[in-house]
Amino acid sequence: MAGAAWAFGARAITTTFWVGLGPPWVATAADNQMRYLVLTAASIAIVVGFVVFREVLGEADQEFRPNVGFATSLLAGPLYLIFDAFGFGIATVKLHGGETPQAFHDLNAAIDMILFLADALTYIATAAFAVSLGQAGWIRRGAARSQSLIFPR
Repeated sequence: MAGAAWAFGARAITTTFWVGLGPPWVATAADNQMRYLVLTAASIAIVVGFVVFREVLGEADQEFRPNVGFATSLLAGPLYLIFDAFGFGIATVKLHGGETPQAFHDLNAAIDMILFLADALTYIATAAFAVSLGQAGWIRRGAARSQSLIFPR
């Protein structure tokens, strides 16, 4: 089992490195296409993971905070997908030799705001689930305590 976990983990790390380590503005268009596809898959996986957390914590008599985490993750997921779709679209235009349309430049501030909101909502969801996991006894108190400023007991 340890060998299988290691092999699976190595593939995941290789995929992450495959899309490039640099920022999007220095990567090639093809690398950016893959970057935004990987980010889209990660966004979906995170929301699915939070849904599973909500169900499992609900069975452990944790209801309020998992529901907050669930609700905020359901709001954050589509925002990430919108951000990723714009990034993928720009990379696709550049890959085919075109210039980024002016409309994309005009929407840059709105797209940045969408990413900021998605990030903030994800942090709130993470904090809600961390406190619930701590109260259920599934993680140590110290790990959950750092999040308790947002969701006091």
